[in-house]
Amino acid sequence: MREAKDYNKAFAQRLKYFLSRDHMTQQELANRLQVSPQAVTNWVKAKKTPRMDKVDDMCKIFHCRRSDFSDQVSDEDIETQEYLQQLRDRSEMKMLFKSAKTATKEQIEAIVKLLDSTKGK
Repeated sequence: MREAKDYNKAFAQRLKYFLSRDHMTQQELANRLQVSPQAVTNWVKAKKTPRMDKVDDMCKIFHCRRSDFSDQVSDEDIETQEYLQQLRDRSEMKMLFKSAKTATKEQIEAIVKLLDSTKGK
């Protein structure tokens, strides 16, 4: 039973990561997978995991492999996604998100500083 809980937690963590990385809401994912929003909420809260056919569909949506849902998210990945979340509401930063999916936190910070430095010019 412990292994199932650990798997659910790892899956939930990865799903949150992919949703954040791709700027997708739980509702949008539910719509694309043709499942209820509550089903996605249960996956995100690690209460349940989806059937394998839904995992396969998510792999297509997020351009990843099944195993990517069981890998642990690094602290650096989480930190980067949290930083991006803080920037999302800043209208002058919208162009940043087109390339941010593969950027490191340090690269994003450098771009933000550059953009901030040009505000008055």
